[in-house]
Amino acid sequence: MTREYKILFKVLIKHDYYQSGQSNDFEFAPTLETIRLMENHDLLFRNEACGFYMAYKKTNGQLLRPLTGTLRLRFSIKLKNPDFEKFTNVGGAGSSALGTRVFYFTNLSETGDINLATELAALGGFVSNNDKATLVPTNITIPTLGSSSVSLFTYKASVGEEAVMTEVVTGKQFARLSLKGLPAGFYGTRWLGPATNERLYYDPENRPGFGVIEIFKDQTLDYDTPITYTLTFKRKEQVWSYYLMDKSNKFTPDIGNGAVSGLSLQYTPGSGSIFPPSANFPQILPGSQSDREKALISSTATGLGIAPSKIYLFKSDVALPSFERGELKLKLQNGASTLLPPLPLLDARSGSADIFVNL
Repeated sequence: MTREYKILFKVLIKHDYYQSGQSNDFEFAPTLETIRLMENHDLLFRNEACGFYMAYKKTNGQLLRPLTGTLRLRFSIKLKNPDFEKFTNVGGAGSSALGTRVFYFTNLSETGDINLATELAALGGFVSNNDKATLVPTNITIPTLGSSSVSLFTYKASVGEEAVMTEVVTGKQFARLSLKGLPAGFYGTRWLGPATNERLYYDPENRPGFGVIEIFKDQTLDYDTPITYTLTFKRKEQVWSYYLMDKSNKFTPDIGNGAVSGLSLQYTPGSGSIFPPSANFPQILPGSQSDREKALISSTATGLGIAPSKIYLFKSDVALPSFERGELKLKLQNGASTLLPPLPLLDARSGSADIFVNL
């Protein structure tokens, strides 16, 4: 008897912050329900460096447990890298009066069709706040927003939107809904009156971590044609600030405004279109510095034992992207003479766009 496993589908995590274009910041785990489905259909789950895969088993070249209906395979997402959101543009945490926001990804469309698109992010081809849902407990209290009724619905394969419950709330400020007995998964809440929707994710164990991925497969799938789903994250773009600290008194700034004649930062973009084709780094004079910048200069000068006037601030006039090992070249020049080698690229994992350079 021979047994072999072949790939059914993969999930690949992409991130343009990394030079490789892929991210190993996560690990994944099937839920208990999914593990039972795997056992019933001879499926195998494995984490990979930048995602995971699901494989199916053949015995003596035969598929003994093919799908006869629709499988709903759910995987929790655990974030391994605590610095991830410092260099990743995920649109902020967002807010909801109902609970914590988590990411929810699926290949099931609102019409109930198993989406043939391989990018799991909902809009724009990359992960954003549009992919977040509110993690709710079994019993929830929600504002009625002046509506006449509040309804709860979900999406089912081959069905589309399916109503779960409707609560008449005319004259009430709040509605209380119980999700007890409902399966874990995505739910939508709709207010009627003014029409408003909110994405919800319900898990009786209340532990999806960073988020959850739901992959639907049915008997129409082609076992011999594996599919790779992708989740694409985008890097942050920030305004970079360089603080050039003249500890050796190389320059004498203009007494009137603090500018140093001929001192400039020259920008050369890196290869591969990582950085924009042009950017300026004008000197921010003392009279134009923010309170935060002034305080930072003052505390740095005190620590170095130099006058604040010996720290010169240059700031990019456009947001520049962070990159794992970028090729940005910045030269400090006095006229045509280069005074420093290329200045360092910021380490976005620090969560700061401030770079301090000693002259």
